[in-house]
Amino acid sequence: MAIDPKILAQMRPPDADSSDYDVCESTPEAPLPVDRHPGCAPFTGAWKQRKWAIDLRNGTLALAWPPETLALLKSITDSTWWIANKAIVHTMKFKPPSPPQTNGSVAVDNINAPLDADVSERQNRQARDEQARVSDAERWAKSVSQHPKLAEAAILAVLSRLYVGSMKARLRLAAKNALNQAEHVVDKDTDAINRMLA
Repeated sequence: MAIDPKILAQMRPPDADSSDYDVCESTPEAPLPVDRHPGCAPFTGAWKQRKWAIDLRNGTLALAWPPETLALLKSITDSTWWIANKAIVHTMKFKPPSPPQTNGSVAVDNINAPLDADVSERQNRQARDEQARVSDAERWAKSVSQHPKLAEAAILAVLSRLYVGSMKARLRLAAKNALNQAEHVVDKDTDAINRMLA
């Protein structure tokens, strides 16, 4: 039984002259995908790792990042870091790279601080807006409670927003009637005061 020449070619000794064997030398690597973001560090690693890392980096750098974070992401040279942090495209969260994983031009310490500061500022702004709305609602409730008919109109108006159909229409009509009665009483009192001052 004869041995396939291709198997024999793979079994050649390391010091053998390649001209003695019909061996197919390894083909040059295919071109990598286009890196769509200028100024990025070149990757280290196997061809497949670098290809995957470029795809991940292209998608990640298309997102909105603070300048410090963007500079760090562009400086990462280790393609395996990108593969280990592949969820970054969806979560915008990642484990900071170690210094050997970058080209060394960007400091890695506290790189997530700007993101945390942004989140903190957004939460503070949201809390302030919510407090302002509560304060406005409290002032409005205090104001309308000074007159019974205004309070009745306010309660009916709020309730009308909770219902649909005929119930909503009835509550809105009752609120308008209560508001008209409140305006009539206020107008009558205002007229009486104006007469006294005349």
